[in-house]
Amino acid sequence: NTTNSRIMSLKLHYFPVKARNLPALFVAGFANLDIEWVQVTDWPASKDSAPFGQLPMLEVDGKFYAQSMSIARGLAKKGGLLPDDFEEFIAADMYAEVGNDIFATLVKGKYGSTYDEQEPNLEKHFALLEGKLAEGATTF
Repeated sequence: NTTNSRIMSLKLHYFPVKARNLPALFVAGFANLDIEWVQVTDWPASKDSAPFGQLPMLEVDGKFYAQSMSIARGLAKKGGLLPDDFEEFIAADMYAEVGNDIFATLVKGKYGSTYDEQEPNLEKHFALLEGKLAEGATTF
């Protein structure tokens, strides 16, 4: 299901921490894509060269793309991980966004409030996720 078998140079530019770059790194790993993690240490000096002035950014043969989930979906498409069927695709994408919501809640717990304050939000996310999975929504 690989949509583009052309060999590309893939470089993920991000800070030397694992955070918003993880979805792209996980997808690249699952898809066996050769990707280089370029650790950005001269921020904010290089901010003007980044699309929308933020990281992560994916460099594909010298062209730059931004937004962590767009990068992850693009790599999933490149690696043949996205289903062709519309309903399977939208379901897979829905679960990816739930993961993004959970990540955002964890970030709030670390930087904006406490984990204890975010625990009800995490419980809500996980309960809804478990409910959907219990319905048998695992066909993709």
